[in-house]
Amino acid sequence: FEGTWRKYHGLGNAETYLRECKRVSAELIEKYPNIADCYDDLFCSLELKDVPGVILYREYSNAVGVVHAVSIGGTTATSFYNPTRDLVDSYLCSDGKPRWTSEVFTHDKDPYEEFSNRDHRLWLHVTPPYTVDRSKSNDAWDNKWEFTDNPKDRSFIDSLSTRIGIGYGTSKERQKTLPFRQGYIGGILGASPHFDFFLNNQPWYKSAFGYNNWKYYCCYLDMGSQRNEETDMPIFRIEEVMLNYAEAMCELGEFDQTVANLTINKLRPRANVAPMIVTNINASFDPKRDKGNSDYSGDYEVNPLLWEIRRERRIELFSEGFRFDDLRRWKKCHYALKKKLGQFVRSSDFPGVSVTIDGGGSEGYLEFHPQQTHLWPDYYYLNPIPRNERVLNPQLEQNPGWESEN
Repeated sequence: FEGTWRKYHGLGNAETYLRECKRVSAELIEKYPNIADCYDDLFCSLELKDVPGVILYREYSNAVGVVHAVSIGGTTATSFYNPTRDLVDSYLCSDGKPRWTSEVFTHDKDPYEEFSNRDHRLWLHVTPPYTVDRSKSNDAWDNKWEFTDNPKDRSFIDSLSTRIGIGYGTSKERQKTLPFRQGYIGGILGASPHFDFFLNNQPWYKSAFGYNNWKYYCCYLDMGSQRNEETDMPIFRIEEVMLNYAEAMCELGEFDQTVANLTINKLRPRANVAPMIVTNINASFDPKRDKGNSDYSGDYEVNPLLWEIRRERRIELFSEGFRFDDLRRWKKCHYALKKKLGQFVRSSDFPGVSVTIDGGGSEGYLEFHPQQTHLWPDYYYLNPIPRNERVLNPQLEQNPGWESEN
């Protein structure tokens, strides 16, 4: 953090901190050379004690009354933890290329096509699409369902059930399965995506974007115990260190195929993504790469290789609390002001409902929040010092820019 903060905020002496990051990261990687074969094991295991690469974790147990409700954090009726179109577009395809240049990506006008041939972490972060037949059900909360006659509707149900290519273990009782259930006795959700403006008599697990975050969702051993979960939670894992090391080495101009194999290429096999080939990454590898924003004085174009390392960090550590601090240290918080878009939809699929579509028209990407007209002020990169802290210690001065607002 300190090395990149100093580099991109013009404070000097960045290399000292980047080299220290390089040194200690290499030591940790040597001590913890392996990672969990199954990504989902990190977030849906009753015990993380023997999971490879987990350095520090928080233990939970119903037996001693230490429980949590994280599993339903992104899945309740009032949830607003919606991934955006920008995030979903960031997941690579199985050939290791961005969706913009991959030969195995078809289109995003159909959710089944959009999720096909993608990094499997997308499947484990955002609920994959499916549809089941609930015509024999008269209750939003019962578990009566059958497969439809359309093979596509069951494709991701089958993929998660049989664990094909995802690296799942063989006896993990809390891993993700479809169709989605809320944790009640029954409570089958008929289809995903499930939009908050078109509920179809099922009021929970809805999304404004069409995308839902289910990274921490687990299948419950005891239906109805969703607020007494005891899955352990990782706090510090070697994958974070590997990404720190990769980024520091790139910032120092020392990133090569050996470093890629020691870091990023250890993460990708369990996500069904082809390895990073450093010599293949050039200016045209991702045409959507950040080329700099002229609205911000001194904003910079992100080097193609650094862009891919940052992408891997965004995906691997999704929803673990890193993103905002990453944008702060890279001086790229203006990303947060982008237009917030969701899935591709057709208004004809939602009779009687007014749907906001980007650019207007009858089909396109859902628009949840328009492009912001204001800029991100530089002083926002530092937090304001609370008034009560300055009363306790009169020698504290307010951070620059916040004086008139606090």
